[in-house]
Parts: sequence; C-alpha cells; structure tokens
Amino acid sequence: MTNQELMRDKEGKLFEFKFNDGETTVGKLLFVDLETGQFIYEMSATNEPTRYQNRLGQYSASFGELQTAELLDKE
Repeated sequence: MTNQELMRDKEGKLFEFKFNDGETTVGKLLFVDLETGQFIYEMSATNEPTRYQNRLGQYSASFGELQTAELLDKE
C-alpha cells in the first residue's frame, strides 16, 4: 500500500505536513486523489504565513512536494 493509499484511509484526520521546501503545515486532510497524486487539506497552522493571503483555508498539494506526513489524530 502506498503513502497516498494510507493517507486516503485517514481523510478527515489532522496531519502535520512537511514539504520539500521547508514549509511545515498542520491541517485536516480532506481528499486524496490517487489518479493525480494530489491531496486537499484545510490549513490550521503554517511556519510560512506570509505565503498565503488567507492563512486559513483549503489548499492542494502534490505528493511529489511532500517530504513527510505525520498523523496527529491518534486513535
């Protein structure tokens, strides 16, 4: 099972996403698109707030940009 498939099983959960460019974001995973290799999340915090006009909101990213994704909602 790939990371994308594992994350898809956790839609609706809170993650810490670390991206290749150094950004770290906390957000709720809303949707994983296995065909395009992208995911949509609702951001609640970031270490790069100046990158965003509206810091809070929904954003998409590709799995190619993602270094790690740590599940914060432990069951």
